[in-house]
Amino acid sequence: MLNGEPHTSRSRRSAHGPVTISHPEARGAGKDLDEAGKSEQMKRYLPALPNLILTDFLEFRWYVDGEHRQAARLARAGPRTRCGKSSMNGLWDNYKRGRGCFERN
Repeated sequence: MLNGEPHTSRSRRSAHGPVTISHPEARGAGKDLDEAGKSEQMKRYLPALPNLILTDFLEFRWYVDGEHRQAARLARAGPRTRCGKSSMNGLWDNYKRGRGCFERN
């Protein structure tokens, strides 16, 4: 693990052993992801990690090569929550395929 790298990664098996394809970075539920995205930690992660998800467990923001690619929200914190399952499924499908499977804009 690189110094300052997230403690979790998603790997895929290959003929040469496991290959890391993505990194999730989690903040507390309901934390401000705009603020988290500007932190010193994220300033290190974004250029160093090619496939990253930033989440507060309610909202998920996907970054590819340091650029924001897609976002999805499952719910908002509070007494009345609404599920955003369809947008989350699309983001998750793209994320789990790994960096090499994406079309560039």
